[in-house]
Amino acid sequence: MSMLEPREADFTIRDFLFQSGERLPELRQHYLTLGAPRRDAQGAIVNAVLLLHNTTGSAKGWLVPELADELFGPGQPLDASQFYLVMPDAIGFGGSSKPSNGLRARFPQYRYADMVVAQHRLLTEGLGIQHVRLVLGLSMGGMLTWLWGQTFPDFMDALVPLASQPAAMSGRNWMQRRMQIESIRSDPGWNGGNYEQQPTRYTLTPFGALMTQSVVRLQERAPTRAEADALYRQMVERARKGDANDRLYQLESSMDYDPAPGLNRITAPLLAINFADDELNPAALGSLDVAMNVHAVEVERAAKQPLMSGFHALFSIGGFAGAGLMTIFLSFKMSALAGSLVCAGIMLAAMLVAWPRLLPAMTGEDGPLFVWPHGVVVLLAVLAMATFLAEGAMLDWSALLITQMGLVGATQGGLGYILFAIAMTSGRLLGDRLTARPGDYRTLLGGGVIAAAGFLVLLSVPVAPIALAGFLLIGLGASNIVPVLFRIAGAQAHMPPALAIGAITTLGYAGILAGPAAIGVVAEAIGLRAAFWMLAVLLLLVPFTARRTARAASSG
Repeated sequence: MSMLEPREADFTIRDFLFQSGERLPELRQHYLTLGAPRRDAQGAIVNAVLLLHNTTGSAKGWLVPELADELFGPGQPLDASQFYLVMPDAIGFGGSSKPSNGLRARFPQYRYADMVVAQHRLLTEGLGIQHVRLVLGLSMGGMLTWLWGQTFPDFMDALVPLASQPAAMSGRNWMQRRMQIESIRSDPGWNGGNYEQQPTRYTLTPFGALMTQSVVRLQERAPTRAEADALYRQMVERARKGDANDRLYQLESSMDYDPAPGLNRITAPLLAINFADDELNPAALGSLDVAMNVHAVEVERAAKQPLMSGFHALFSIGGFAGAGLMTIFLSFKMSALAGSLVCAGIMLAAMLVAWPRLLPAMTGEDGPLFVWPHGVVVLLAVLAMATFLAEGAMLDWSALLITQMGLVGATQGGLGYILFAIAMTSGRLLGDRLTARPGDYRTLLGGGVIAAAGFLVLLSVPVAPIALAGFLLIGLGASNIVPVLFRIAGAQAHMPPALAIGAITTLGYAGILAGPAAIGVVAEAIGLRAAFWMLAVLLLLVPFTARRTARAASSG
């Protein structure tokens, strides 16, 4: 980074109109740049990249060593000698116009859409950039990236939203924002935003700093109560350096964020990345999983052959590969975020190679993002929940089960899940070929019977090698049940396919997340072995209902 110093400047937008109808005579858009613009024969800049910061920072956040030293150096993903990197401060942040500049509570009520418009005007009017290679944003920047893709769909070659969801503010993310908003507005010194001294109540509860950091990293930084107190005081002091109006406006700017209705307008390749340890936008919310399964149904329908099992197998393989790469990166002392961005660069390169052959997005369906299932979708959701519950039990309880049964020692407890995972991935890799021959009905019938037989072998045979083979049967039998259920959900006529897949995914995740805890309660009452017998009975629902389930696809 020493060879390339950032350049800092302002661009003033005259008479800026906010979506609220309010106007600002002069809107200052502060920005940083790294690298130099490169132009084609017509004089157009061809190497610009737009980087968007998070809710608790500014453009300078991209220059911290943990990011800059991993991204912008020679040969790195965003090599500043090759790309022209533009890093704006969003409205209300850093050096851009904000309430604390003087207007205070009379500053216009800006929203995320206003930020995107201002950034677009900075690039086009201020810097002469008519097209960028990439828009990449983190957290709030990730949300802005979703909006960039649908507001100016032809402006970029690719989009990478990090740590964000393509849906309206809700759940924990909005709740922590609401807590901060109310702590500011209820402060005795608030005075409607026209305070004489900075309100401090909100600084005592630095939710933003707490919720955007990994639990593991926080534990590493504060392994004792005294160190945790010291870290808390640092967070409070950092918050006190800010302005209450600025923070309030920043939080409230996300109130109407909801890119979901406009997702079908995105035409550029988009790589969305969420982190398992993100407390606000965890991958476990599954919104991206729904989108992937909906698109997989469209691809399978266009190809007129079974593909869903292979998609699910590659999803698992990608997870293994990602975990392996991150393990290597962390062993070389690379930060988790920098490692994730390097992985993002690899995935983005793969996407750009595959992009010409990707199926165009279908027109989005109007209506709510989630509805309770009805018709045959209720059955599909129940079967998905039962199958995911069995998978969750393998992950969380199989080691304890086989050690309690005396099949292996405590140090070998993970052997059962390893066998299950290998069998499931192998079954999915072969699943499309197998499904094409017997069809969905026989796949559900045979898969359910084989999985139940695996439980029978595991729980009733006292010989360890044979009993452990039960995990192979469970994995093979269950491997293609969920992919077939998703395919049927896309073909049935009782609900719009996207809503049906969303409902099935939601209830399926309920099985894999809440199910293991329920198994623990049952095991406490009647024993873990008996709880696994109940799982075997539950999985028998799949073959018993196979004919009715498969008929739903043909009737659609």
